[in-house]
Amino acid sequence: LFAATTAGVFEGAANGKTWASLRLPYRAWSISIHPEADEVLAATQRGIFRLSGDVWQQVMLPGLPEQPIRIAICHAPSDGDVVYIFAAGPPPDFAPQLWRRETMDCSFTPCALPRDLISKQADYDWFAAVAPNNPDILYLGAYDAHRGIRSPSGGWDWSNLTSKTDGDCIHADQHAIAFDPSDQIGRAHV
Repeated sequence: LFAATTAGVFEGAANGKTWASLRLPYRAWSISIHPEADEVLAATQRGIFRLSGDVWQQVMLPGLPEQPIRIAICHAPSDGDVVYIFAAGPPPDFAPQLWRRETMDCSFTPCALPRDLISKQADYDWFAAVAPNNPDILYLGAYDAHRGIRSPSGGWDWSNLTSKTDGDCIHADQHAIAFDPSDQIGRAHV
């Protein structure tokens, strides 16, 4: 077990009955584990770290701000080599960024974000999750929740799932997302 906390990243033993010493001494927001390989990724205030075996190494991301205010990271359940990183920079603009990795041996590349993404509360509202059955469907949560579908050419088609023009919308401030395991088409519940 791993825990991302304000004090850092901890590793648990004995099914969580005990916790080993601190593994990364930086505030951490998110941890993701490859579903089939020996890889753990941690999103911290100092950037992304990768654990393979017993060694943590920092992952370089093009354009990641020195002081990110929030980072979410997620492996695709249906293809753990695919990973997304969703980050926000410091105030006043909280500039959002998104990266994708195709395979474990390649680097992360920037991706297009939804045009109407509001990141001004990134320290409070933030999530990223991949549809359980498709590594090319990504959900992002900030002020609103968005679903992105990646085309074979690498372009993105984004939909705002929470903000509607008819007034019937979900309350702002998206914190988490879950997928119903009995739903074979991978619908999300925000």
